[in-house]
Amino acid sequence: MPAVLSKPGSPNPLGLSPVQKAEMMTCIHTAIEDLRTEMMPKVNQKKFQSQRSQPPQINIIPPSAPPSFAPTSPILDADKANDWLTSEVGYFLPDSTRDEHVRMVNDALYFSNVLAFVSHIRALAAFKNENTIRLNIYSCLRGEALEWFISELSLSEKEKLRRSSLEEGWIENLTKRFKTPPSHALRTLKKSKYNWGDVRCQRSLVMWAHNMLRRAQESMEYPLVWQQVHAVWDQIEIPIRGNVNEPSSETTVASFMEELDAWYNLWR
Repeated sequence: MPAVLSKPGSPNPLGLSPVQKAEMMTCIHTAIEDLRTEMMPKVNQKKFQSQRSQPPQINIIPPSAPPSFAPTSPILDADKANDWLTSEVGYFLPDSTRDEHVRMVNDALYFSNVLAFVSHIRALAAFKNENTIRLNIYSCLRGEALEWFISELSLSEKEKLRRSSLEEGWIENLTKRFKTPPSHALRTLKKSKYNWGDVRCQRSLVMWAHNMLRRAQESMEYPLVWQQVHAVWDQIEIPIRGNVNEPSSETTVASFMEELDAWYNLWR
């Protein structure tokens, strides 16, 4: 039905006064708003159900896109991982008489203790290809270690070192051959003390503690790590030891060394 238009000044075709007309329009608007409020939840629910019924969208990375890496994955430089410079890696020169297991000589590292050297090699494996290490590690050998490789190993044993994993080949054989005898390691541990004279001479407390920790490991007297740490703590003279917390089963090597380093920097 077409809308009925009235000219200005003509009588209202519905017979409503201006006040009645205004009231009617208010009721209409209210009814429309109530209807909209009632219908909106149903519309939203249908929209949500429709979205759930659709298959999930999969973002496909084009073949040319570079691969992504987890935040904790090391990103290595391939050239550096394959490079090998012995003077930068360091040398293994066994010497059970030295209390200093790692020292710097002419800008090169020298390791006198096999546990210190294999720990260094394990750390190196995180930055260099294992195959590169296996094929070049012989160049790090000096003194008795070099004689062992040249004279004591047969050709088949040398070839096995080249083919075996780093852990089952070089590390296992070096440790077996050059590990300090338990009795000697224990005697060395018990004879070594750290005192105020060492502090005045600026002898690193942490380096001394690492050396003694290896002696405790080699002695076979302390099967647990915290017991090894406690054995080192026992060798610190009492005036100094009184400042350092006595190790317990909760003490880690890292926390113990961190505390020693803090005290040493305070004293010197």
